[in-house]
Amino acid sequence: MNSLKQCQNCGQENASHAAFCESCGHAFEVKKVNPCTSCGVDNEEEASFCENCGTKLVAETPLINKEVKRCPNCQHELEEGAAFCDNCGIKVLEEKIEVEPQNVEPNEVPFPNVEEEVMQRPKQPVSKKNKMIGLVVAICLVFGGGLYAFFSQQNSQEKQIESLVVAIKNKDTSYLVDRMVTEDPSLTINEESLRPMLKYFEENKEDINTLKKALETQQFFNGFSLKAEGKVALLFTKYNIQVTPAYSTIESNVKNSVILMDGKEVATTDSNKYSKKIGPLIPGVYSFEATIKNKKDKKESTYTLLPKGEESVDMRFVMVKIPIRSNMKEATVLINDKEAGKLTDGETEIGPLLWNNKMKVQLVKKTDTDKLKTDVKELKQVDVDEDSGTYPEIVLNFNSADDYDIESGIKLFYDDFSHVVDSNSHFEPSEFASKYYVDGDKNASFSGIKDYINWCRERSSKREYEGVTFNVNVKSVEPLSNNTYKIKYNVVYRTTYPYSTKKTPRIEGFDYSDVKVQFEQDEDSSDVKNFKFIDMGDGGKKVEDNRANE
Repeated sequence: MNSLKQCQNCGQENASHAAFCESCGHAFEVKKVNPCTSCGVDNEEEASFCENCGTKLVAETPLINKEVKRCPNCQHELEEGAAFCDNCGIKVLEEKIEVEPQNVEPNEVPFPNVEEEVMQRPKQPVSKKNKMIGLVVAICLVFGGGLYAFFSQQNSQEKQIESLVVAIKNKDTSYLVDRMVTEDPSLTINEESLRPMLKYFEENKEDINTLKKALETQQFFNGFSLKAEGKVALLFTKYNIQVTPAYSTIESNVKNSVILMDGKEVATTDSNKYSKKIGPLIPGVYSFEATIKNKKDKKESTYTLLPKGEESVDMRFVMVKIPIRSNMKEATVLINDKEAGKLTDGETEIGPLLWNNKMKVQLVKKTDTDKLKTDVKELKQVDVDEDSGTYPEIVLNFNSADDYDIESGIKLFYDDFSHVVDSNSHFEPSEFASKYYVDGDKNASFSGIKDYINWCRERSSKREYEGVTFNVNVKSVEPLSNNTYKIKYNVVYRTTYPYSTKKTPRIEGFDYSDVKVQFEQDEDSSDVKNFKFIDMGDGGKKVEDNRANE
């Protein structure tokens, strides 16, 4: 029989093989033994035979792992399913019980692990300092995420394209210099070289939207495309406008002429068949000027130069003669707003002039009260016969009445005149004057006509004459201002008498000069809308008389 083991701490007697006191949990010093399988007597661990019966002791067998549940408070071994420790009384059912594997030999009580197991402790509350640190970190994460989202949106491809387009509209050359690139190492991109491009978009505003759509869809437009290159703020893709440069060829047919491009000399010709390639250039509108040394002649042209453009810069000189005809007898000829000649009898020939493809012709007529102008005629290179140096005849008419129109107005006047001189007419002289004279019967020119009307009516009432008819011929019309003209005309009076008088018709002719009239036509029908005498000029001179019945 094994003896009991007394606890030195509390005096409780325990089984001899106990590792801890069943009362207070005090750990006993454990001495390993080698039990005899025949008589059960414990032997020294190193013994080979039993000290009691001499039986050969069984060799140590492999240890078998056995799970042992212990109290987290006092480390006392617990019964299976125990809710409370039978040593210290602590509740153990809901506590996390750590299981410790033990090495157990056959036919022997397992030795408990004397090392103290770690008891799960409740979590310590987070300190105020740690809470503040966590809050700051959370705020930084949220704020940083918001900033990233904001700058990501601001630096999106769409936003960057919009910024590029706005810069073109606003002519922000400093921004564009930084955001335009090229693969041509010979092309210089600076504020000065960008001006032709900006001039192009200023003159072709509708193409700004076309460019924007091309950039958005990765298309090519007039030498410009979108290129992703580098980073913005180290995070976002940077989008630039890539420039494909333009090249062209200058041509000239005059030796010793100097050619300027946007005010800078680009060529001096050394032959009458001269050509020179120019470029690379940023696509845009360029102004060219060619002058001949020791001469005043100058040729100016503007070209839109684009990549792969086939148009050459034609700075050739052509000498031409330009015939001009007009409905105005006399006028001044303007070429590009400068006087180039005079119109005589409604026609003239200007030249020879140094031709350029931007020549514009116009006629002007100065009057005492106004300055009349024709429409501007822009001459075309294709119409020039360079071999003969001539241009087809140009017709430039003033927006005014011609001889036929004025004659129709005077005929209306004399038709009514033939009625008002009849004594039976209800057309009163004052009414006639109001219709055909400015200021009516107060017009000084009407007084002589009024006397003639009264004389004719008196003779008509006495049956001394039958009537009078008129034949009118307008000789010239000169516009003075809008709807005002100075005219020359001839009128022939044919006075007839009653048959009973046996008198021959009287024929009298009169020439009128410097007569001023008002004339207006209906825009739709071209009928005479208004015709009135301002004055009768020289009053008329008799140029014909058959002196019948004298």
